[in-house]
Amino acid sequence: MHVLGFSIAFSLCFGCGLFFPLRKTDADRGKSHLKDAISCATCEVLVSYIQSELANNATLDSVKPIAVQFCDYALTKEGINAPYVCPGIIDLYGPAVQYVATRVVLNPAELCVDFKLCTSNQTARATRTRHLAPRELPAAPLPHATHNEGTRGHKADGRSTLTILQLTDIHIDPDYSEGSAGHYGDYNCDLPTTTLELLADTIKALDPQPDVIVYTGDNPPHDIWNETYNSQLGATQFLVDYLAQKLNRTIYPAMGNHESFPESQYYGQLPLYKEVTQQLAQYWQKWVNFTDISMETAKRSACYSVVIPNTNLKLVSFNANYGYVLIWCPSPTMGMVSFNANYGYVVNFYSYLNDVNVDYSLLLDWLELEVDIAEKAGQKVLIIAHVPPGDTSTQSSYGEFYLNLTKRYTSTIVGHLTGHTHNDEFELAQDEYGVYGVVMVAPSVTPYTNNNPAFRIYTMDLIKDTLLGYDQYFLNLTKANEMAALKQVPSFELSYTTALEFEKYEDLISTYNYNKHSKSNEAYKNCDITCQRNILCAVQNIISSKILECEAVLVSYIQSELASNATLDSVKPAAIQFCDYALTKEGIYAPYVCPGIIDLYGPAVQYVATQVVLNPAELCVDFKLCTSNQTAHATRTRHLAPRELPAAPLPHATHNEGTRGHKADGGSTLTILQLTDIHIDPDYSEGSAGHYGDYNCDLPITTLELLADTIKALDPQPDVIVYTGDNPPHDIWNETYNSQLGATQFLVDYLAQKLNRTIYPAMGNHESFPQSQYYGQLPLYKEVTQQLAHYWQKWVNFTDISMETAKRSACYSVVIPNTNLKLVSFNANYGYVANFYSYLNDVNVDYFLLLDWLELEVDSAEKAGQKVLIIAHVPPGDTSTHSSYGEFYLNLTKRYGSTIVGHLTGHTHNDEFQLAQDKYGVYGVVMVAPSVTPYINNNPAFRIYTMDLIKDTLLGYDQYFLNLTKANEMAALKQVPSFELSYTTALEFEKYEDLISTYNYNKHSKSNEAYKNCDITCQRNILCAVQNIISSKLLECEAV
Repeated sequence: MHVLGFSIAFSLCFGCGLFFPLRKTDADRGKSHLKDAISCATCEVLVSYIQSELANNATLDSVKPIAVQFCDYALTKEGINAPYVCPGIIDLYGPAVQYVATRVVLNPAELCVDFKLCTSNQTARATRTRHLAPRELPAAPLPHATHNEGTRGHKADGRSTLTILQLTDIHIDPDYSEGSAGHYGDYNCDLPTTTLELLADTIKALDPQPDVIVYTGDNPPHDIWNETYNSQLGATQFLVDYLAQKLNRTIYPAMGNHESFPESQYYGQLPLYKEVTQQLAQYWQKWVNFTDISMETAKRSACYSVVIPNTNLKLVSFNANYGYVLIWCPSPTMGMVSFNANYGYVVNFYSYLNDVNVDYSLLLDWLELEVDIAEKAGQKVLIIAHVPPGDTSTQSSYGEFYLNLTKRYTSTIVGHLTGHTHNDEFELAQDEYGVYGVVMVAPSVTPYTNNNPAFRIYTMDLIKDTLLGYDQYFLNLTKANEMAALKQVPSFELSYTTALEFEKYEDLISTYNYNKHSKSNEAYKNCDITCQRNILCAVQNIISSKILECEAVLVSYIQSELASNATLDSVKPAAIQFCDYALTKEGIYAPYVCPGIIDLYGPAVQYVATQVVLNPAELCVDFKLCTSNQTAHATRTRHLAPRELPAAPLPHATHNEGTRGHKADGGSTLTILQLTDIHIDPDYSEGSAGHYGDYNCDLPITTLELLADTIKALDPQPDVIVYTGDNPPHDIWNETYNSQLGATQFLVDYLAQKLNRTIYPAMGNHESFPQSQYYGQLPLYKEVTQQLAHYWQKWVNFTDISMETAKRSACYSVVIPNTNLKLVSFNANYGYVANFYSYLNDVNVDYFLLLDWLELEVDSAEKAGQKVLIIAHVPPGDTSTHSSYGEFYLNLTKRYGSTIVGHLTGHTHNDEFQLAQDKYGVYGVVMVAPSVTPYINNNPAFRIYTMDLIKDTLLGYDQYFLNLTKANEMAALKQVPSFELSYTTALEFEKYEDLISTYNYNKHSKSNEAYKNCDITCQRNILCAVQNIISSKLLECEAV
């Protein structure tokens, strides 16, 4: 199996450093992210401050104290306590930061994500595309213009194959001291000269010798706080001299990010970097017999191209430091292109000048031109570079440019050889239309961090211009050091051959992960779901921002299997594994839960998977299994085509606006009591929990009785009572059809008897069976809906039409007696992502009829001069809803803003609200009431709104709560507690300085004083939730 075939098979078979590297470097991609180390907001504030000071001509000395403090904090959070490091780092990189800060305005959010100081603000990465304007590539030649395709012949010795040995990331450490470390190295140190000598001897002894040797860069060690100009260039000089003497071979190099000074910094227009580049080219002459033109290019840009002697292959070496990328290009006259990828690397501060950087544009033009010339000459191209374009430390624009280049010249570019990550990996240059190439990422020679020293040898077919595969070699460092202690000489061993290694697909990812770290630790064979997902995501993307949009491995697999008519039993093991992982991520270890859940929800998933093709990325975000894939949410809009709403009436068509009068008793106000999310638990056992409940349990009957008595004793009585749903408890793995409907029957009977009042209900997601599943066209859900309507008759005196609507859809409308107010109860389950059937919405006639009905009810109310109060369970702006539901709701509210006077919801269990707004204005407020159940960490609560019938306005509400801790204490003393007034909106939010903290405390029904402390992240989340009723917008939240 050749490389491309293997790579695609790998991807399809499952379907789916720290900025300053202190012994945690770019080698540790994915391991060294400062997850939650610094809140995004804090990072952004500090970056803004430092940038502002430097832009205003502050000296480096004046900002150094805060910069050092910030650096120390970042390292400490990563578990590194090294106070001597940061002052040197700030001195070293300060001039580069200052230079850039005085020339361009940078996005602090982008910088915090780029340097792994923040992982939650994923939208920042998207701004990287500004670094590179779209580039027009020449049109592909017509088929007849292809030169000698597939018939380019043999080498001078008659062989039709070419062998290419790749070395990368040597990171020689001349100061390595054996001490307690091993003779041949240590997994936490860079390469000693003893291992370099062993490597050189191994290569020299190869028989047959490789035809070509390439080296994809990184010479100096990682102790960057100690580096100097002489030490950086001295490492390259030493390495070139040593290998030139030992091997006496042509070696084609690419510039690594560590070759510059300071490491990773590169800007070809500044004198310092001109000098660095010229020195590198001068050293390289000992390895490569440059033509005058190639030498001039190398001296100017650390890039060059050469045609491999006796072949049709052009090698292009690219300096990726502006974007961190590497390319190799073979063609019908094979040549090599070495590319300096440093402008694509985010740790190169000068890469943030890319949008105004003529040097970078010329570099890209040169690369395009080299490949285009090769195509016209009938050559093939092999690109070598240090940084792969899909690494998370690269600018996304670099990956986008590279993908476009590869797509345009896919028949010309035959290979892309890179390094940098220190791991054995590859990346697919692909988009939704196909795969255009494979970027090979070779493992490092240095063992730092946790890798065995390695090199590889590719075999290329000169007839078909194809990399057939490679042999991967490694030095078992543990074994080598043991042999050294016995005065024995170890050897590099064959690790694997691609043609043989990946035949067993069932072990594919585990084998890949073990090899990724050059077999340094058996533990790498255990690749869990997170590991699998990260590997597949990295493999499938060469645009760095896309890596943050990772699809979970098993979603595609499960969907594909079910769509192919596999039985539920056949996918159940994978589904349970996935479910267990999801629960574990939430801190829940309950192995008894998932088997029941899979049995319960499997049929719904299977039904949907056989009807529509779902986007795995969308599903992972919808179900909170992935938060980084922001673009996935946008795809939800496919669930609902834009709907045309009728035009608003002309002003004279408004009926009795503001003059609708009073109730029958003469009062001009209406009081509306709202209950939501009771979640009655008939099996609640007091035990060690409290008499009136527990913050981790659903509602006991004792508290329901106290609630009913409280409502019954209210004076005056509320004019209207609404209940926005959710009756059964949360132990969904134990639920049955009878238990689900039985909870509703019990609650309706109980409150009907206790209160003897009209109560207007809305259907919650828990009322169905299985909970959250609803599809009105299936017999099961028709039966569920009819049963609910039957129960509700004990609460509501339905008209025949309303009853028929309720039986068909769990929706209805009524006019509140003695008022001009129409109450519309809407079944929001089709907007809820946990309803698997909601993924049929784009072909679901039932859903369209439901939306048409809601529009019609509001429109008819407008025409009749009525006002509308909408009640529903799930608020449209909750992150568990489809964006299309929020978009529809916003459009409805915008069109009928003068008709709809209130939106009452529940579901989140919290005391919240959401603004129905866009950039042009606010059209309504969706009220989200707190739950009656204390689950999780809330005090039981209800509220009473007051509505002005003259002005058709909700004036505010009184929020009541039961202090559960106090209630249980009183119960122990045989005393009866009472619900207390928590706050009144007209009074609660007068003090703006305490606004958000007060809101957060109330949000949890005052269950814990700690909720008064609302930090910046908490504030941002609240403001974001308040300001959006489209769920995808919540994930694009701007820092406060």
